[in-house]
Amino acid sequence: MHKEFRYVSGHVVRVGDRVRTFSGMGTVQFIIYPDTDLAEAFQAPEGGVFVQHDGQGPYAGHVFTPSGDWEDFDLVERARGGGESEES
Repeated sequence: MHKEFRYVSGHVVRVGDRVRTFSGMGTVQFIIYPDTDLAEAFQAPEGGVFVQHDGQGPYAGHVFTPSGDWEDFDLVERARGGGESEES
């Protein structure tokens, strides 16, 4: 089973979530799982969450890692679908 990343609110991070960060609004593009090639490529051995900020190119964004400051990473709108309960 893959690691789950959670917002400070306790909700599970999902691809497609709209979020507010220190840089403004963005969308969760993908989740980086620990000990994978993607984690190595992003120099995030613990994994993390890649957010593309509004108005930036497709490869511009920020990786939030477990040891980072999640106080500046807030869920604004839940991704559609996913089948998880509101508590997740």
